[in-house]
Amino acid sequence: MNRDNPNHEHIFRLAILAKTGDQFANQVLCERFTPLVYATVSRYREHVQDREDLLQVGYESLLRAIREFDPAQGVYFAHFAKLRVRAGVYVAVRRSEARQNRGFADLRHNGARIDHLLANAVDSQACHPYQATEWSDLFSLLSPRERIAVEWTVLRDFSTREVADIYGVSKETVKTWRRRALKKLRSAISE
Repeated sequence: MNRDNPNHEHIFRLAILAKTGDQFANQVLCERFTPLVYATVSRYREHVQDREDLLQVGYESLLRAIREFDPAQGVYFAHFAKLRVRAGVYVAVRRSEARQNRGFADLRHNGARIDHLLANAVDSQACHPYQATEWSDLFSLLSPRERIAVEWTVLRDFSTREVADIYGVSKETVKTWRRRALKKLRSAISE
């Protein structure tokens, strides 16, 4: 890593000191990266989540970045902190959206997505129009985790990695939820 830039060297030293528990270095780094936290939070101003909560998440992510920074990896601390703050705020926004949208009340408005689900999840004979009540009955057969997998990966087109990050589980776990859910839906539709 090139440490010829005095600014990078200064930040690097502060990060090392803060990592060892120096409160003054921690405070200086937080003040130095305040514009980063505010800029990251301002990217999500259209979301309903309270701005103060997102700022707190941004600062928590920055403090976590200070604790987890490994100088042996050869990465600039500023870049490492930027990635961690952005990721932390992004995940908080996604989790907030997930909590707000857990219900399936909006299934009536997702006719095209439901057709997509039928086309990809069941055989061609089962692809006839379903009413909202029939969909509610079908989804009541699924466990809460299976509903999450179907809603997020099929109806909302999220990747399994994104869903895993939102719910704090592994990617393989989300795949298992989805596989079980689609199997149940196929079975129920074909009967």
